[in-house]
Amino acid sequence: MRGWAGNPSYAELVRRIGAVRAARGVPASERMPGRVTVYDCFRTGRRRIDMNLALDIVTALGVEGPAREQWRRAVRAMLGRPDSDGGGRVSTELPVPVEPFAGRSAELRAVAGPDPRPLVITGMPGVGKTQFAVRAARSLAAAGLGAHGRLFVDLHGYHPCLPPAEPAAVLAGLLVALGQPAERVHRMSARARAARYRELLAERDVLVVLDDAADDDQLRHLLPGTSRGATLVTARNALVGGAGARRIELQPLSCAEVAELFGQVVGADRVRAEPEAVAELGRLCGNLPLDLAVSAARIAATPAWSLADQARRLAARPRGAAAGPALAASYRRLTPADRRLFRLLALHPGSRADAACAGALAGRPAAQAAESLVRLSHEHLIRPVGDDMYEFPCSNREFALHLTVEEDPYSVQLIALEGLLEHYSTTAAAAVAALSGPARAGRHPAVGPRFPDADSAIGWLEREWASAVAVAARAAEIGRTEHACALSRSLGRYLRDTDRGDVAETLQCHARTPRTPTGPAEGPSRRALVPERPVRDAEPARRHGAALEPT
Repeated sequence: MRGWAGNPSYAELVRRIGAVRAARGVPASERMPGRVTVYDCFRTGRRRIDMNLALDIVTALGVEGPAREQWRRAVRAMLGRPDSDGGGRVSTELPVPVEPFAGRSAELRAVAGPDPRPLVITGMPGVGKTQFAVRAARSLAAAGLGAHGRLFVDLHGYHPCLPPAEPAAVLAGLLVALGQPAERVHRMSARARAARYRELLAERDVLVVLDDAADDDQLRHLLPGTSRGATLVTARNALVGGAGARRIELQPLSCAEVAELFGQVVGADRVRAEPEAVAELGRLCGNLPLDLAVSAARIAATPAWSLADQARRLAARPRGAAAGPALAASYRRLTPADRRLFRLLALHPGSRADAACAGALAGRPAAQAAESLVRLSHEHLIRPVGDDMYEFPCSNREFALHLTVEEDPYSVQLIALEGLLEHYSTTAAAAVAALSGPARAGRHPAVGPRFPDADSAIGWLEREWASAVAVAARAAEIGRTEHACALSRSLGRYLRDTDRGDVAETLQCHARTPRTPTGPAEGPSRRALVPERPVRDAEPARRHGAALEPT
């Protein structure tokens, strides 16, 4: 990389690193690393790495944006601290606003200028809290706020599959993003991290968005005491944030705002031509921006239908599904094979799935499953979260589980789950074998996938170990302990070697604990990606179990 950047001298790199840190608001006494320290970072065989310094070198060499984020993840993985799907990920860039967006002018005007008090944005699910916070934060940034950092964190407070992010982990990410040495941060207690974080916010102009907060226990150490910048929080609970917080409660859109939103997608002329149908569409969607945006996209894709026809379509949607009104219309547009895959995907105990997982659930080749996943994504039934990876939005997963109970017999669900269990068992074994060299890899049965090299095997293990643990728990719950045992044998040493001994012990418990194969509805609560933390919302857990209950 240094050669790519023109081979700057180490003295020049030290100067550039100082400029990078100065722009981030790092005190003058901490800006300039020693030239020898920088030189050591380029030596092969180095065992101790300061992640913060490594990323500053990458930035000083001219790497920005997504490429810098890839370097950050690579360094974290090398240090044995890969990003966790369980939450706490800190982004140093504000998300890009999603279109369409209508209304909220008065609320946006109320969010102006720095204020030491946190701003808590509340409202019902689907009312657009996150998108409002993103736009408000970008408006503040455009006015110059956040000169020393603009940070975004998803706290996963009400995520249906992931546990709420741990405050200590979030604080660690925030401190590193603000320029604190990673090794020092990870040696600090949670209380010390909170104290240092508040000191930095008091000294610097930092703009922070904390999205989807669970409760005051999660937020207690994440809110500033005094601040030169601003902190925005989104939460369903109207009481989150304490007595000292400013509050904005978002309401469903007005009829005029619904018309504005539809006009952005389907055209103002169509909206003006059928105002009553637009009002009815808004009513059927609860005037909620999320459902309205999905409906508008569906309407734009079928221009031959009048808006009145679209309103009748929504009015005739299936009753009793725990989802937005547009989901049933999108589901009915799918081919039978895509509908089946959509339903069976909800049986995956993790939060994300790729084409291989989808194919294993549906009993189809991965290439065919990949094409179906793309179509489901286009219908906004799932959303892409990376290369060949997809996840369910909250209400969509509930909708899929509802359909699974109604349309797929228990025997079909069990066959799908057994395919998923077999996929994880054979893939985990193949990945671990690839790490052990050609001799062991050659002894591995040819039934599982092959990994061309150790790097690809490590990539799969880092991306999927948590889902594999959740799958093992699922296997034990439905009486398929042979798969739990296989996963424990394959992953146990790898988890211990990567400082996840507690997870390895949990995996062993799943393998050792006999379960009566009477269906998961009678077993423990469903687990999310972190197996020792139960799913926060008991209702989705009950429904997840009911989806495999014999009828």
